[in-house]
Amino acid sequence: MVKQAKTIWHKSYFIDTAGAINASAMSRLVSLPVSFAVESVLSGDISAGVSGAPDALAYDWIKKLELAGEKVEYIDVLAQKTA
Repeated sequence: MVKQAKTIWHKSYFIDTAGAINASAMSRLVSLPVSFAVESVLSGDISAGVSGAPDALAYDWIKKLELAGEKVEYIDVLAQKTA
């Protein structure tokens, strides 16, 4: 019997933050990516509407969050050892 190959999602980004005096966690982790999306629509990189971001843009937006001071951790579940 031949098993069909399946794509397994095993990589993710973990962003952990708390609110601060000048901005809530929600304002930073929701509003900032929305602003990145608006900029991408205005520059013609993506079309208007609700959809998932293309991988290249999503990675760019994560980098922008890091540059804004958010702690972003990359996790590859398959690379982790299980006890």
